[in-house]
Amino acid sequence: MSVGLRSAIAAEWFRFRRRRFAWIAAATTTLAGFLGAIAPRVAAKATALGEQVGGASAARDAAKNAFYYLASGAKGVALLTALFAALAAAPAIAGEFAQGTLRVSLARPVPRFHLFAAKCVVLGAFAAALLVAGCLAALAGAAAVADFGPIAQYGLVKSTTGAMVSRFFFALLVSGFALLGSLALALLASTLAESAAAATSATLGVLVVMALGAFAFDPAKPYLFAAFTTSAFDTLTSYALAIDAPRPTWFGMPTLHDWADATFAVALPAASAAVLLAAAGRIFVRRDWLA
Repeated sequence: MSVGLRSAIAAEWFRFRRRRFAWIAAATTTLAGFLGAIAPRVAAKATALGEQVGGASAARDAAKNAFYYLASGAKGVALLTALFAALAAAPAIAGEFAQGTLRVSLARPVPRFHLFAAKCVVLGAFAAALLVAGCLAALAGAAAVADFGPIAQYGLVKSTTGAMVSRFFFALLVSGFALLGSLALALLASTLAESAAAATSATLGVLVVMALGAFAFDPAKPYLFAAFTTSAFDTLTSYALAIDAPRPTWFGMPTLHDWADATFAVALPAASAAVLLAAAGRIFVRRDWLA
């Protein structure tokens, strides 16, 4: 890493960590991860108590493995992380341009690409930190309400503990690439917009349309990278409930095999993020910001 790039990253990190938004986002995501993990168990107990048939209902709920609650909490964490990452990235360039501070950064003897790369590194680290912190909180919540262990049904082991752990880390990988795509989309909007409000509105609008499109038109879901933010955790939930899920629930084409589904689940979000980041970087370097 060159000295100029390290300097740009250090300066960007110094500015970013002073933002109150970053700390509020971290606290909110962590709390949501813990509450999201314990909420299903609390809701099940409340329902059983209300119906006064707690015996059978509580027994069914107690049979759920901690991985079920972990998947529930992690899914909420992924959604919040996507939102906060978009809200942080959208004004990263357009906001500085509107305030006039971007001109000061461009006046420094640092290549423009280094300035853009520094923003990508800091924002990517921010999103990764939110996802990891939230999932650790979800892990703590899941451990508080249930036990981790192999998934069994009718006395037969459906999934070993090691397999569930591997699936969880794979779900994190897929979600991480999808989050990177959302962040790249926000940076692209930020390089095109004239204000932070416009960039934020455009980013959230596109993400909402993609989410609605994936919900309303299921065949399109595999091709919308935003849908991959939570889909892997849906599959983890299926495994945690001892439901056979040989095919990821985010992909439904019967002509593909498991390995192809898994490869596609990683490749599409990663490729989407790469294309969007390349486009945003090219625009940032070539645009006349001093006009």
